[in-house]
Amino acid sequence: MFSSDLACDVRDEYRELLSGKVSDEEVETRIIAEYAEIEEDDVPEFWIAFAMTQFKVGRLSSEVRERAARFMANGSDLVRWEDFGPRTVDRRRAVLERVAEQIAGEQSARRTIRREWRYETDLEAGDVLEYMSESGRVALFRVVAVRAEYGRSPLLQRLDFAGDMNPSLSEIEALPNRSHSAQSRYRYAATSVVKYRKRDLDWCDVGFRRLGRAAVRADDERFVLCWELQWDQLSADLEAVLTGAASVDEFARR
Repeated sequence: MFSSDLACDVRDEYRELLSGKVSDEEVETRIIAEYAEIEEDDVPEFWIAFAMTQFKVGRLSSEVRERAARFMANGSDLVRWEDFGPRTVDRRRAVLERVAEQIAGEQSARRTIRREWRYETDLEAGDVLEYMSESGRVALFRVVAVRAEYGRSPLLQRLDFAGDMNPSLSEIEALPNRSHSAQSRYRYAATSVVKYRKRDLDWCDVGFRRLGRAAVRADDERFVLCWELQWDQLSADLEAVLTGAASVDEFARR
């Protein structure tokens, strides 16, 4: 049932909204509105996936049930599967028969959907972070943006600085981004640093220090996510580069 991107998106977005303490009716309204402009061929799959999603958490409404049942009964969902051959169509038909039987019966007990833990960084755009290696060499990073997707995680750009003494905040604001000296395709490449679990280490746990907040730059909005790693991975990479154990060129883009 949830083998396509559309079906998975409907399921995941619905469960995400339910975990945010929004009423069942409001969540249903939002999902229907969000998918109101999808391609006509996708409409049957949307309603069927939505019905099964609601059914599994004990919230299947009569409207969603009726629309899904209608599309399963008239066979319109099978049309988009015909390009994959008769065997695929037969498998899809069998799936729909099971779904139709399920949603016509008594649905599951209403389940509480708990919000999953997500990383919420305390860093903000413009924050400047220092990392000092065991050799005493310093690397400086600036937060060019904060990604607000499944939590909040910073997008970092390394500043073009080499030394063992911290510059002042005004001097930091004049430092160019390191990627601007790299290959052109990495000019606006940024690194997202994340925590996947609550117990994972944060920036302050692995040797980074916040020096202050610099002014946001005009081209910050042009940076895009190109790499994602955890704070302990970033500190280990930096330690290798700053102590000479790894090539600076290999790390120039970060």
